Amino acid sequence: MLSFWEYYAGAQKIFLQETPYTSSKLFRNLTALDICRQIWKVCPTYSFNSYLGGTVVPDAPKWLFGTHVGSGDRVYGNLGTRAAEILQAAHHFLTGRYLAFTGPKVNSKAGLLFPLIALDGGVKKIFKKKWKAFLKNPFSISEKLSIRNIVVMQPHDYLPNGEQDECDGCPNKTYWNGRLVSECRKEDYMLYGRPITTVERQTELSRSVFI
Repeated sequence: MLSFWEYYAGAQKIFLQETPYTSSKLFRNLTALDICRQIWKVCPTYSFNSYLGGTVVPDAPKWLFGTHVGSGDRVYGNLGTRAAEILQAAHHFLTGRYLAFTGPKVNSKAGLLFPLIALDGGVKKIFKKKWKAFLKNPFSISEKLSIRNIVVMQPHDYLPNGEQDECDGCPNKTYWNGRLVSECRKEDYMLYGRPITTVERQTELSRSVFI
């Protein structure tokens, strides 16, 4: 038996060559970790403090959130998981919303993270490196520290069984016909009014193939 996939929008059969998802060129599938490897080539010490999983595979790194603290010419370290958790909880308590992306005003005030030294190993490492830099050059006390965020996003995947793994609780919703839909699936809604689904079909190979 030979397995292949067919694509549908409800009962309507879809031919992928008619959609924005196909190309005459072949490309290697990229994952979030492939992008991370490129980041590590430039900044080997960079690390991520939190992630957003998939709707089907909960530990799939759909969104990877990383925050490092540095000056104009050096990186002092990365925000740890504990600090990220505390900041999210505090932001939700004060505003009723979770924190997604920080603005320029917040990013320019990295020194406000230092009270978390006792609670987060990443902040402790940042403080130690900053202190060593001060001992080597006392003028570095005036050095402005800033927060820099890198978010790596991996769109929905087709799993071997045909399931489509999307971002759990998609933070990147977009508006369509009075409702919010996942941004990476908006083309489906615009063309067909609903997401494309995959159906596995099996067929027997004709013996003439082997003659």
